[in-house]
Amino acid sequence: MKNFLSAFVLIAVSLTSCSVRSKNNSESINIICWNVQTFFDGSDDGIEYRDFRKSSGWNEDLYRIRLERLCRFIKTNEADIYVFIEIENEKIIYDISNFLSEQSWQSSKRLEYAAFSKNSDSPIGCAVISRCPLSDIKQHSLDIRTEDSKMPSMRPIMELTVDTGNENLTLFVNHWKSKYGGAKKTEVWRNVQEHLLTELIQGRLSEKDCAIVACGDFNRDITEFICTDDTVNLRGEDFDIPVTSAWLLPLGDYETGSYYFNGKWEKIDHFFAAGKAIISDFKPMIAGEWAASNGIPKSYRIYSKSGWSDHLPIKCTVEFR
Repeated sequence: MKNFLSAFVLIAVSLTSCSVRSKNNSESINIICWNVQTFFDGSDDGIEYRDFRKSSGWNEDLYRIRLERLCRFIKTNEADIYVFIEIENEKIIYDISNFLSEQSWQSSKRLEYAAFSKNSDSPIGCAVISRCPLSDIKQHSLDIRTEDSKMPSMRPIMELTVDTGNENLTLFVNHWKSKYGGAKKTEVWRNVQEHLLTELIQGRLSEKDCAIVACGDFNRDITEFICTDDTVNLRGEDFDIPVTSAWLLPLGDYETGSYYFNGKWEKIDHFFAAGKAIISDFKPMIAGEWAASNGIPKSYRIYSKSGWSDHLPIKCTVEFR
């Protein structure tokens, strides 16, 4: 029996009332993926992290400061699709849309579509905001009862289809189990998430002319995958699937990673491509007000209410064979 369950995602919305579908008629699309670090709104819903409750001093004004920073990032760093990890709820998506609507963008530049996914008992989830139409949105959750220890709370994998105008792209959004509690002890849970993603990609590859990108915070450095040249072999329970890794592209010997921990860079945020999708360009975004002069991300500090995120955003260009 497969160790996962599938369910429809919690929300898929159009962010404007415009009936004209915005499409990208170029041969490529740009995607930015960013773990924005515990991005909570200003309301108390009962499942927030303790530091982000009103009883701890968190409030609507402090949330709005973070919201304005994130929207400023979006406005100054153009992409077709934004993937944000560690977003509390769908309300934040609407707040982003309302804030951005103050700008007089051309119709082709508007971010009119969005999706959000998380388990009902989880404080944080994943959001996708796009100027390309989104459809076929699903949430794939694990339910493992065969290990010696109880399965911890783990985020589902979000799957959706992006209509780029020329091609349909299948996007898998991931936020794998962290190493909190010990890297070796928690590796079993990242392994089962890898198995799930591998099976999902294999299912899509069985379809003709598919294009696939998997992205997110995998909490696993590129060196911890099985790598050959520019290829990562994602492991399923019974088979492997080769995918292209953005970190392993030619001329991709990056001095930085996407996460800086204990004085060391880690490459734990990823873009993987398969099928007709090709990653033609990639970079960790080290230049911006979210990073110091040496590229190290400015973590959000709850005690000083300053900073952005403990991860760098990463950006790639996807072309189609």
